[in-house]
Amino acid sequence: MITPDTDKISVTLIAGDDSKNNNFGELPQPAQLSGYVYEDAHDDGVKGVGETAIGGVTVTLLDADGNTVATATTDDVGYYEFTGLAAGTYTVVESQPDDYLDGKDTASNGAVITPDTDKISVTLMLVMTVKITTLVNCRNPRNYPVMFMKTLTMTVLKV
Repeated sequence: MITPDTDKISVTLIAGDDSKNNNFGELPQPAQLSGYVYEDAHDDGVKGVGETAIGGVTVTLLDADGNTVATATTDDVGYYEFTGLAAGTYTVVESQPDDYLDGKDTASNGAVITPDTDKISVTLMLVMTVKITTLVNCRNPRNYPVMFMKTLTMTVLKV
């Protein structure tokens, strides 16, 4: 019997029974992407202490085909975010704020900046670690039955 949303499977076995495939399917956490729009007083592409946030800027998230996935508007501290994203390749596009010239854009590890376009492309990967434990039944050199547990941990990357 499976108890919904509890990660529990109840199994009653009697002698000679074989209960296989009592498996737990898991879903990876959705990805997110976020950043800031700010006045880069030092023109170094690094958001430093005291640099003025720019609120009200529209930031657009595009999929790998250039289709709009979502838009966000920066808040009063210049912050924007996109949440609940599937793994994939995205491009973030800033609408140039009025009264500002384009500065240096910076991206997280693995992201690519397209010069002079206010575009940052990033590939998000969902990572899931799965631990599989199996009971192994074998015989030792003296032909006595031996049972032991073998555990394998693997990481699954989905792009």
